[in-house]
This record gives sequence, C-alpha cells and structure tokens, in this order.
Amino acid sequence: MKTVTPAAVRRLRSIAGAALAAACMLLAASSAAFATSASPAASAAAPAPSGSPGAVVYRYGTMENVDSLNPFVGYSGVDYLVYHLNYQFLTGFEPTKLEPRPEFAESWSHSADGLTWTFKIRPGMKWTDGQPATARDVAFTFNYIIKNNLTNFTSYLTFVTKVTAPDDTTAVFECSKPKADILSMKVPILPEHIWAKVPGKLAGTTYPNKAPLVGCGPFRVVENRDNSYVRLDANPGFWGGKPAIDELLIETYQNADTMVQDLKSGALDGEVGVPSAQFKSLGSPSITTNAAVSWSFEQLTFNCYASPHSKGNPVLLDQQFRQALQYAVDRKTNAGVAYNGYMDPGSTLLPPYSRFSWQPPAGQQYTYDPAKANAMLEAAGYKDVNGDGYRETKQGKPLSLRLATDATTPENVTTSKLAVGWLKAVGVKAHLQILDPGALNDAVANYTGSTFTPDFDTIIWWWEGDAEDPQFILSLLTPAQIGGWSDTSWTDPQYTQLFTEQSTTIDPQARIALVQQMQQSAYQASPYIIFGYPQFLEAYNTADWTGYVKEPSGFPGYNGSAFHYDTFLELKPAAAAAAATTGSSTLIYAVIAAVVVVIVVVVVLVRRRRGPEVEPQD
Repeated sequence: MKTVTPAAVRRLRSIAGAALAAACMLLAASSAAFATSASPAASAAAPAPSGSPGAVVYRYGTMENVDSLNPFVGYSGVDYLVYHLNYQFLTGFEPTKLEPRPEFAESWSHSADGLTWTFKIRPGMKWTDGQPATARDVAFTFNYIIKNNLTNFTSYLTFVTKVTAPDDTTAVFECSKPKADILSMKVPILPEHIWAKVPGKLAGTTYPNKAPLVGCGPFRVVENRDNSYVRLDANPGFWGGKPAIDELLIETYQNADTMVQDLKSGALDGEVGVPSAQFKSLGSPSITTNAAVSWSFEQLTFNCYASPHSKGNPVLLDQQFRQALQYAVDRKTNAGVAYNGYMDPGSTLLPPYSRFSWQPPAGQQYTYDPAKANAMLEAAGYKDVNGDGYRETKQGKPLSLRLATDATTPENVTTSKLAVGWLKAVGVKAHLQILDPGALNDAVANYTGSTFTPDFDTIIWWWEGDAEDPQFILSLLTPAQIGGWSDTSWTDPQYTQLFTEQSTTIDPQARIALVQQMQQSAYQASPYIIFGYPQFLEAYNTADWTGYVKEPSGFPGYNGSAFHYDTFLELKPAAAAAAATTGSSTLIYAVIAAVVVVIVVVVVLVRRRRGPEVEPQD
C-alpha cells in the first residue's frame, strides 16, 4: 500500500504544509481502520495474526489444549479437528444427515462378498509442499498403522488386512471379513514422503510432528504454542477451493471466565466448551449461544484391569461392588447442579437420540436409591466393621478409593465433589484428586518400563464418540484397546464376540440389534457409572460472521453443534462487516481526493514544477 510520507514533502508555506499533514494523518487512520475491519476479533491481548494487513482472521477459543500435532499420539477433541483441517480423511461425512461423502477419495465400490473395497482417489491433488497426493499415500497410511499397531486408529481398521495402490488414483482395501464401518474411518491420510522417514515405534510415542505441517486439507498448521494457540493458514491449493477465512487461530484458555470475557469484548469470534455457569451471560444481539445435543457422556470410570500389575484398588474388580455404587449416585441432581440443567441424565453407552441406542426397561434401571446401594454392599460382604462410618473390604481392611478428575472442566470437578458425598452416604471413603488433563491421562496410561500399570482407582471424566457410527465408543471395552484408548481396561468375552459380529454386519437393522446387546452387557457389568449426556455449549459472533453449519440439522428434536470441520470451510465476514469495509474504502478514497486538492493548492502557492513526492512505503 502507498502512503504519503512526511519526509518526502518539500518545503511548503505553513498553511499548505499543515493542511497536507492533516490529510496524511487522516489517510493513515483510515487505512488502519480498514485493516482492522477485516479481522473483527482483533485484540492486543490475543496472538497477532501472521497474515498481511487486511487478512480475514477467525479466532476460536477452547478450554482444550492441542495435546500433540502427531495424529498417533493426540487424544483430545480439538486435536482431531486440527488433524481433519490439515489432512483429509478417506471419506468425510455430510453434516446435516451424517452420511458418508467424498473427501480424499471421490468414489468407492465393493465386491459382492464385502471383502474388497475399491476407492477412486481424487486426481490432481497436491500436498502443501507441492508433492502429488495420491492413492500411494492412502496405502502407506493404513499399512503403516497396521504394521506398527498404532492404537489411536486400530479400532477403525478392524478386519483390514492390507491396502494396495495399483495406480495413483486407485486404493484397494482387502478385509478378512465384511467391514460395516469402512466409510466412517476417521483416519487422516498422511504424506508418505514425510512419514516414511519416521520409525513406526517413534510415531506412536515421542515423534512431535512439529509445525509447519505438510497436508492437503483446507488449512495448514503453521504454528503451535503449547497451552496457548495453534495457527492455521488457508490452503490456496485445496481441491475444494480456498476457504474464505485466511487464518484460523485456535486459542487455548486456562480460565473459563477469561474466555467468556474475551468473546464479549471481541477478542474471540467463537468458543466451545463454555462452562454452564457462564453460558446464559453470553447471549446478546451480536453473539449467538447454542446448547447442542452432543455424542458424549460424563462417567465415573472404574479401574477394572484384572492384572497383578494394576495399581488400582482390587475391590473395583467386583461387579457387585460396582453395581451397588450405580444406585448411590443421583444423576438428576448432578445434571441440575454440575451442569445447570445442560445435561440429559442417562446411564448407557449411547445417547437416546442415537439410532443404535438401547435404554434399560423399567425395573432394570439404575435409579438413585442409597438404601438399595447399602443393602447390596452389605450382602456383598463390605461391612463397617469398626463403626467409623466407612466400610472395610471383605478381608477386613480399610476401604478407600482415589477419585480423580479433570481440573480444566468445572462440571467434572463439581460432579466429583458431589460423588464424594454420595459415596460417603453408602460408607465408601473417597479422596478427591483434581488433576490437569495431562496428569490424568498419564495415570490411566501409566507404564512401568514396558509394563502397563494403570495407576488410579476411579476417574470422573467424559468420552465423545463419532456422531454417525458407534464403532469407536464400542471399541473402548475390547481387549485390543487395553493399554490404548480404554480407560477402564474392562473386557468380557461375550461383549467382545458381539463387537466382532456387529463389525461385520452390513445390514443396518441386524447391526443395531447386536449393538444394543452390547450396551446391555456393559450396563450390567458397570465398568462405568454414566451420569448423562452433557450438552455442547458454544457461543459465536453472528454479527460479523456467517457460514456456521449445524451438525446435523435433519434430526427431529436435535439441536446440532455449529463448530466442526464444515463451519471453518464456510465461515466468511457477514454483510455488516462487508458494509463497514466498503465504508472504510469510501473514506480512504475521499481522503485521497482531499490530498489531491491540497497538492494542487501547494503547487499554486509554492509555484514549483513538482508537488510533494509520494513514495512507496513497505
């Protein structure tokens, strides 16, 4: 951009010089206003955008940190959003109906026996470093996971034996059995020319995958500051077209109040994971709030690892003990107190709005009944031998549990405090431990050398599954995920057999029946005490931005989330922001006209052949 510089102005009569200087100041102020209007959320307290002046920047706040840019290590929800934006899945899903749609692959077909799937890969794609993105990258990614047993994604690859690429636009999946969820695999396709250099053992452990990343998605991760922010730039070479926003800043907050205030002030454009206590305070003419039904549940996890290497309390291996505690918790009170009503109480693996859901019939439900819990504990041999109000084990030793929770989720902390009281009411002592998410995850995934030694008793946390398919959530309770995704390490032969059977059942109704049997089995065994299904609380600026896409919108009674992959592709400044930009441009042109008038005056007054020089300024 060119501006008039004071150093370039020759000696002028005082009145002409003053007029010109004033015009220049107004022009500079107008230019600054124009640059700011292109990024409605600009704030001195937030990380500065890295793009050129006038770049369209969207600032997105969350209480979750990006744990790792390595897809084989990361575990938080925001991690998987970043992976999807930077890379691509083989197939995505249409947000309003949750149906598979083309992504890295543009079409697919399968053999009559369901054992061979052929994916036609979109031609002409390139990685952000200019290298071709082909079917060979698909084959490499899936074979790399299988060969190195990279457990972040093995639950999606059940029955996939190998993947080949006969040419650059064809990927062939060979399966040992028909695979019901093959179009729902949330596996980012990685560039072979980058990841082939990474030893498989390091990929699942210590490899950092530092920014900037090479991908072929709509955005590219260019910077990552732990516990602060991740910066993504729009990919101009994306096959679906460059997104309207030039830059996406995903900012991590340690304090919920600060995040809420930043949205109110304009330092943020949108945020997710809004604490329920602050949610109602966010509604305004410029900010839309949305309490979306989510595919997550809050649970108390029991350490059920049946191994001498477990560091959990052995009483948790007793199914009768776990079942008794199901009656000790008050789910309705928890939804009202911990979540301010933004939770649907429930107790099964899949929420009632899932087509796969199973709900216990009347008479089999775990209702709030402390008297029943006490009676069951007595019958199981857990008695208060010394009269101190707390029960002892069957061997007469003090019975005490560690109850850990996530310090960054206020609702989990409140639930944990309530749970300590509920357990006390049935004679079970619980010591509350409020830990940061990293320490919590370390306790669940603890190793002593190469030996898996989970070091916790109970944890109150939450799980979020895939909206369109239950495969991932169901896999948590299988032997293959012990030491991987499983937090409880509970397993059961009947459940595992049903999991295998439903995984190969292509007929939707037959598969639903099997999945419902699995839920019934897990409900009875009680490796989790599920409290309910929290609503996904989000808030976003709708005065300056349009393009929010709810996921899904076609389900009766379903209030879907607006923050997911599609929204970031569709976001753009709203008409009001565009009008402000037009107004600023008009002001600039008016000021330029005024400058021209001043220059003419100067020429007349000074009687020089040249007016003030106008020099480009970097």
